[in-house]
Amino acid sequence: MRPFLALLALVCTLEAHPNWKPTTAEAAVADGQLRITLRIDVPPYLLGLTPQAAEVSALDDFMFNDKSALGRKLAEAPQRLRGEIGVEVSGLALAPGTPTFPTAEQVRAQMRSQPEEDRYPIMLPVTVQCPMPGGEGQLRLRFPAILGNVLITFRTSPDRIDMVTVPPGEWSDPVPISGPTRGFVTTLTGFLRAGFGHVLPDGWDHALFMLAMFLSAPTLRLAFLRSLSFTLGHSLTLGLVWYGCLTSPGEWIEPMIALSIVVAGVLAALGRSSSRWALAGSCGFGLLHGLGFAAAADFTQSGSSEVLGALAGFNIGIELAQLLVIATACLVVLPFVNQPWFETRLRRPLAWLTALGGLWLLWVCL
Repeated sequence: MRPFLALLALVCTLEAHPNWKPTTAEAAVADGQLRITLRIDVPPYLLGLTPQAAEVSALDDFMFNDKSALGRKLAEAPQRLRGEIGVEVSGLALAPGTPTFPTAEQVRAQMRSQPEEDRYPIMLPVTVQCPMPGGEGQLRLRFPAILGNVLITFRTSPDRIDMVTVPPGEWSDPVPISGPTRGFVTTLTGFLRAGFGHVLPDGWDHALFMLAMFLSAPTLRLAFLRSLSFTLGHSLTLGLVWYGCLTSPGEWIEPMIALSIVVAGVLAALGRSSSRWALAGSCGFGLLHGLGFAAAADFTQSGSSEVLGALAGFNIGIELAQLLVIATACLVVLPFVNQPWFETRLRRPLAWLTALGGLWLLWVCL
């Protein structure tokens, strides 16, 4: 009974694609200057919180209860961020200028322009410039850990683009200032980590969905096939959004994802199925979750090999994390599969708890 209570306690702390978006950035080189434009969720940064950890009650208290707090924090933010950003060219550290933050009125105006139920996140641009030495070299950037993973697009000349994910508080991979781009393979490997992290540890809603698919599959082979089918589905919709063929979904996608976990958990509790429709259903759920990935990434880019490499790496990373979830579930469940009580005391209760976790996520979304 204790493992079930522990799982129940865990799912009550989860949110499905919580109301936050990761930081994105664009770095452009022109006229001897490096210009970095970050799009950050401003209030959590001002409070010293990661976007994921910022509760709505704390944000409301900051935005509404002390009218002068926003202005004070914004006045302190430029020097703070300046000391946290790192710029390096071929091993030589460069001194960034003072960042430009939005004003308090601009932050409030952006919040007022959003629906009341979607007043957060407040994503606004923050810019910083840095003199660049002439000639060739390798450019690296570092951002404060509190911003989390940063998806950055390097435009070191008008006709080239490089895409890199920057882990929290770490240096980015080096990007050449001139010459050929980093290419498909290098971009793919760089985005593997971001895709894996989107599920573990950041996407426990997806881990719950993988658990439901594992519990509904009569064989381990079918569980892995459903995971692959799910990945193919979300790869398609994520790619369509990133390439601009579909618009990024609104907040409605989060309750739908939570509902998909409920449905998958209930179906698993009702019995295991080897039907081909189950495989098609996994792909269908993947199409839905891919829209959720796209909403979280909040990034659209015209076609290039770097974008293709980013998409491939991100999706492969997601699949690897999903396979790890299934493998872990195997280690916990399979030793008891031949016990007479396995179905009634382990598999079905776990499936119902997965559905209950989905219900909790649905309630949080609504």
